Amino acid sequence: MEETTQNNKFSNKGFILKVIALLLVAGIIVVSIIRDRIVSNQQWTVQIPGEGRVAYTPDVAKISLGVQVDRVANAEQAMRELNNKIANIIKAVKDQGIADSEIKTENYSLNPITDYIDGRPLTSGYSANEQLQVTVKDISDNSRVGKIISAATGAGANQVNNISFELSNISQIRQEARIKAILDAKEKAKEISSKSGVRLGRIVGWWENSPMPLYDAKGGMGAGGMVVESASVPSGTYEYVVEVNINYLVK
Repeated sequence: MEETTQNNKFSNKGFILKVIALLLVAGIIVVSIIRDRIVSNQQWTVQIPGEGRVAYTPDVAKISLGVQVDRVANAEQAMRELNNKIANIIKAVKDQGIADSEIKTENYSLNPITDYIDGRPLTSGYSANEQLQVTVKDISDNSRVGKIISAATGAGANQVNNISFELSNISQIRQEARIKAILDAKEKAKEISSKSGVRLGRIVGWWENSPMPLYDAKGGMGAGGMVVESASVPSGTYEYVVEVNINYLVK
């Protein structure tokens, strides 16, 4: 009899433990569902895109130009010839009103030229190269960039690799484009809400692209090769574009 009573006690304890375990599992499931509803409630939101565009004219030009010296007898002579030409170029550019602080070296190199005769390497000379970046801060005169390039090539520059145009207060243009994008998204949200009959609540999410200035093909982008007489390098007009996506809560 005693053994039967003990078996019943153990059986009851096992049943109680099973019930407690089931309650714990049920509690975990309920908490997970509530958390999912609170944290990941994507089904109750709608995403509205917006775009803002602002046109502008650059006021700064950056010119990349330089000198390539080839097949000079020895390294010392190659460097001397390169340095002399660079000095002449810098003087010519400064004569056009460019300050020392607006001229910087981008690249400087010296390399042997190796020829192979009967399969054997032979150093037949040296090449040297130096690249300068010239910043032109006032390009209201459309001919100024061209004059600087012409002065540089006349002084010995035989490479014009790139010209980029920028705006000194680009952050102001970016903010203006961003505001236009937000207003565009809000107008679209009103229209969608009106036509669909869905009420939109507060903003619960936000995404913005990494904006890039877009070139408008009304002007030129750059120049290359040797310029002897004159260079025509219009800056053209650009457009700054910002795209946003705004997540609204659906009421």
